[in-house]
Order: sequence, then structure tokens, then C-alpha cells
Amino acid sequence: MRKIAVVGFVVGLILSGCSGTSNNGTEVSCVTKPVEAPSTPSVEKTLTSTEQIAIEYITVMQNRQDTELKKKFVAEKITPEVRPIFEMATKSLSAKSAILDNVTVVKSVDYEMGGKKATAVLIVGVKESEKSVEEIVLVSDGKVGWVHTKADSPEQFDKFRIFNGIIQLGYTPHRQKLASVLGYLAPYLTANSIL
Repeated sequence: MRKIAVVGFVVGLILSGCSGTSNNGTEVSCVTKPVEAPSTPSVEKTLTSTEQIAIEYITVMQNRQDTELKKKFVAEKITPEVRPIFEMATKSLSAKSAILDNVTVVKSVDYEMGGKKATAVLIVGVKESEKSVEEIVLVSDGKVGWVHTKADSPEQFDKFRIFNGIIQLGYTPHRQKLASVLGYLAPYLTANSIL
């Protein structure tokens, strides 16, 4: 009953607004005019080469079922130090629960560890079992060095994200503030600190 009353009230407002006259004597027109889209196209983020490699890792290694394509990717785009680990993954098909849809690069951070420069790329996507999933793909010299996921090791994932200033957007205000402070202080923290 209440829904009918609300719908009737809304319809009455719409009809009275388009009655043709108003109180001040000016004429009101209910004709809608098409609005042209803005002439400038929407600006999309251009991915860097390291971000493209990170997206390619997700596309080939997690989302595809083609083992030959996976073997080629591992041979060409995985660092030699960890290649044997990734070669094991090429022997099996990707599980449906591992497929990451709607992949987006959130942030990339350059860092140096052990004298070697690399980039950490934070990627967000959707898996069938979870709404939003984050993965950090480490890229060095144009090759994937490692992939951190929260499912594999939540503590290490969070430490890595905070230490490199990669902050998740969906934090609660208190956690967001803590992550911002720790991300700001990361260059001043040592390896022996609480992180």
C-alpha cells in the first residue's frame, strides 16, 4: 500500500512539473533535448612496460589453459632464478578458482633490494570465490621475479605492501592512516625493524 502511495506521489510530481505553466507566467517545456557526448575521449591510464608484463603474467599463467603458451611465457618472461618453480605450474591447467577477472593495475612502485632495481605492481581483480583480490607482481629487468598473494602468505603480503608504500584503497580509516604513515616511513625503516 505504501509503495502505491509513493509511486502515485512521484507520478503526480512529474505530471504537475510538466503542466505547461508555472506560477510566474513563464512557459515550461517538457521536451527533452539530446545531449551530445563530450568531444574529448575519456583518458585511460597508459600502462608502462613493467605493468604490461604483470598483466600478461595474470592473463597467461593464471587465466589461460594453454600449457604451451605458459611454457613459452616462463622461458621468455620469468627470471632464471625462479624459473624452475614457475615451470612446475606450466604442467597443469589453471584451476577455475585461480582465474582473475577484471584485472586492473592500481599502483606501481620502484624499489631496490640487494643492489638490484625492480618494480612492484599491485593488481586488483575479481575471483569467483571472492569479490576483490590483490596480487603484487615483482618485475625486474623486464621479467617476472615473483608474485605475492594474500592467500599464500597474508602476513608477508601485508608487510611487502606497506614496506613498499603500496596501500590498498579499501582499508578502514584507521588502517588506511596506519598504512599511510608506515608507507611514508618505509624508506627510513631498516630490515631489522618491526617490518
